[in-house]
Amino acid sequence: MILLVIGSIGLVFYVRMRGARRREILLRETVRSRTADLLEANEELKVKSEQIVSQNQELELHRQNLEQLVQQRTHDLELAKERAEQSDSLKSAFLANMSHEIRTPLNAILGFSSLLVADAVSKEEMPGVAGIIQNNGEALLQLINDILDVSLIEANQIELNRTAFSIFELLTQLQSELTVLLHAHDRSNVAVLIDFDSQVGHGFSMVADSRRVRQVFLNLMGNAVKFTSSGRITLGFRVNQQAQNVLFFVKDTGVGIDPENVDVIFDRFRKIEFNQSEVHRGTGLGLSISKNLVELMGGKIWVESERDVGSVFYFELPLEQSPDEALIESSREQKDLTDGCWHDQVVLVAEDEESNFLVIQALLKSTQITIEWVANGQLAVERVVANPLRYGLVLMDVKLPVMNGNDATRLIKKECHIPVVAQTAFATAGEINEFMKYGYDDYVLKPLDFKSLTGVMKKFLT
Repeated sequence: MILLVIGSIGLVFYVRMRGARRREILLRETVRSRTADLLEANEELKVKSEQIVSQNQELELHRQNLEQLVQQRTHDLELAKERAEQSDSLKSAFLANMSHEIRTPLNAILGFSSLLVADAVSKEEMPGVAGIIQNNGEALLQLINDILDVSLIEANQIELNRTAFSIFELLTQLQSELTVLLHAHDRSNVAVLIDFDSQVGHGFSMVADSRRVRQVFLNLMGNAVKFTSSGRITLGFRVNQQAQNVLFFVKDTGVGIDPENVDVIFDRFRKIEFNQSEVHRGTGLGLSISKNLVELMGGKIWVESERDVGSVFYFELPLEQSPDEALIESSREQKDLTDGCWHDQVVLVAEDEESNFLVIQALLKSTQITIEWVANGQLAVERVVANPLRYGLVLMDVKLPVMNGNDATRLIKKECHIPVVAQTAFATAGEINEFMKYGYDDYVLKPLDFKSLTGVMKKFLT
């Protein structure tokens, strides 16, 4: 009995110990599993913590970049605002200056014209008065041309007419014009020099738009005349065969340019007055137009200057040459048309403004051409169709009453083969291309002068 009890107790103890060991093993497994889970969770937390730190660093970097970007954009906006305000200010000053530049020559033209009408000018004074009217008229025309060029440049409508021309011939002509310009500005004590490249012959030519090259030179010459009261102005060029370019320059001994103005002097509407006691006429567009034209021709322009010493304006163009025979026509002396060589020719002028007809009549008086006048396109068609063999040429105003010049030209060309030349104030390439579609043989731009008018007429009259 005792043994049974002891055995039962031992069995119970064994069972309990076995259960305890199982529970201990289970507990250890649980602890081990939980520990592994905790370690895994800890690793995940560590990874996530590192990711958060990395993201925070990226966010901080983005924040810094964003701040820099905001600062840069703010700075750019401030600069743009300043430039816009400066541009508005320059445009306002330009418009105010334009009013002055238009009214000044008009004052002289209208003032002296009224004196002529009132017969208040003596015969001795007449040439001087006529010269003043002509000079101011040319100044007004130059002003209009500058404004037109700016509008064409902004609209990207400038077209180049590239032909071969003699650089020596161009500079020689410019030398004569510069001498006249200096005399007109009471700068006769300023010498005019030509600095030719001694490495090339006098027959040296290049291919470019000679009219635009000439225009750039005239702008630079006008600038030099304004600010050079004594000394000399030099026109010159150098040819770099290796680099295949031609370097043109206008050098003066004038007042020079301050360093802070060198970078802005080619800006549009920029007009720099060096001496408040002197007022120089001009729009402030010449240098800007010159820069645009030079760049359009594939070149560049810049200035080197020293205050109270002088300035040198350079512009460089690509060198393209052509056979010498391409220059034959441009270098020949034109036949003098004042000897009555067209005395047997009849020209019909279609022009609604009588004053414009009278100008043409006066310009062609020395040629002894017979000139007939009609005031609208319908009359021009009737006159030509009725007697087509009578007329050697028709000068047709584009804008006419009753029937415009375009329709009149189309009808004339339909009936006969008489040359028709448009005379027009429409000066843009687009406008010219448009009206030339109607069959005109050529055109001449208003205001007319003897050279331009006879130059186009000689193509058709024999």
